[in-house]
Amino acid sequence: MDDNTSAPTESTDQATSLISLENLIKSYLNKIESHQDILKNLREMVNDALENDPDYVEAAKQAKQAAQQKSSAKKAVISQPEIAKIHDKLQDGTKQLKEMRAALSLHLQNYAQLSGNTQFEDDEGQVREIVYVAKVVKKNPKYRP
Repeated sequence: MDDNTSAPTESTDQATSLISLENLIKSYLNKIESHQDILKNLREMVNDALENDPDYVEAAKQAKQAAQQKSSAKKAVISQPEIAKIHDKLQDGTKQLKEMRAALSLHLQNYAQLSGNTQFEDDEGQVREIVYVAKVVKKNPKYRP
C-alpha cells in the first residue's frame, strides 16, 4: 500500500469540509440578517400601533414620570455616605468579578490546549466541562490592515 495516496485524499476531504462549513456559515449569516430585518419591521409596526393608542401614550407618560421619581429616590439614597461606600464596593467587586472571569477563560483555554482535556475537576471533586461560545461580528473597516 502507498501511504502517499491517502494524504491528498484526506487533505481534499478536509478542504471540501471547510468549504462546506464556510458556505453553511454564510447561509446562516444571511438567514439571521434577513430574520433581523423582518423582526425590525414587525417591531416598528407594533411600536407605531402603540404610539397611536391614546391609552398607551398616557400610561407611558406616567411610567416615565414614575421612573424619574424612582431614579431621583435612588440617587438620594446612594448619595448617603455609608450607602455610597457600599455602592462603590459593589461596583468595584463587579468589575473585579468580570476581570476574574476573563482571566479564568484564558486559563481554561490554555489548560484545554495544553492538556487536550475539555473537563476540569475542581477542589471539591466536581467535574466541570470547559465550553466555548463563539459569535461573529462585523469587522470595523477602520482597523483593517
